[in-house]
Amino acid sequence: MEKLVVIGPYTDSMKKALARHLPDGIQMEYITSYEEYEKLSDADYLILRTLRLDQQHVEGLAKARLIQRWGAGYDTVDLEAAGKKNIPVAVAAGVNARSVAELTLVFMLALRRNLIPQAEAFRRGENRRTELAASSRCICGETVGILGMGSIGRLVAELTKALGAHVLYYDVIRMEEEKEKELGYRYGSLDEVLSEADIVTLHLPLLESTKGLIGKEALNRMKEGAVLINAARQELVQEEELAQALKEGRLSGAGLDEIAEPFAQSPFVGLDNVICTPHIGGSTVDIDDAMAQVCMEHIETIRAGKKLASPSLVNGSYLTL
Repeated sequence: MEKLVVIGPYTDSMKKALARHLPDGIQMEYITSYEEYEKLSDADYLILRTLRLDQQHVEGLAKARLIQRWGAGYDTVDLEAAGKKNIPVAVAAGVNARSVAELTLVFMLALRRNLIPQAEAFRRGENRRTELAASSRCICGETVGILGMGSIGRLVAELTKALGAHVLYYDVIRMEEEKEKELGYRYGSLDEVLSEADIVTLHLPLLESTKGLIGKEALNRMKEGAVLINAARQELVQEEELAQALKEGRLSGAGLDEIAEPFAQSPFVGLDNVICTPHIGGSTVDIDDAMAQVCMEHIETIRAGKKLASPSLVNGSYLTL
């Protein structure tokens, strides 16, 4: 019997979804720590969430035919090492796009309307209505700058456009101009997005070229009073520089779905113009079934001797066969 090892923390809902879609003839086992990685040596298939598969881990895989990510990110896997062993690495592209896009919108609305300070004041029995209303704004009429126009970025554009925002975007792959006109979006350079947007939102993959992209130089280009949203990877943002910009009031707020740990030592602790969540963008119970189904469909594809293709396959350029 073939063996599937599911790596990382999974909720009961996720586990039930995986069990529902598990193909016949495959034994499924869970591990939750690096100390258990010796169990990967005889795994035929892997599903990975939260934990990493670095070079040394990949090199210890003796039988693996597929490394499947639970989600759309793939920076937690050494793609080149997997490719050298001819192990395809796949993601569940687009499955959690709606939940991440909606959290992005929540960040925008909460920050522009000072929702967190308002709620905290109420819990203390205070009324800050007049004070906080003076700096509250609608999204309608603002320019939302989207860096990364993949499945998540496109949904964010759709949602914010529906609220009356102007959409300005940058991506290494530009849409056709006719499509831009049809949707009412405007393409700009990275500098143009940073300097013109009232709200800048990041939906980029973590690559060497994007790591630390939002640092002092980029933050200085942004409009005074702008908002920064990061519902992608924490490493895209230089946190100390962002915290300083928030403290000085150069930016009015930030919404961050992932920050460096330990949280208690974060430079954002104590700031009332930042909302931080522990990477929950793609974690909603209503997508668990669809995520599990896609993961198992990819396993079935490989099991049948067929090949995966982009955007599901993310290390095709490294595969040797």
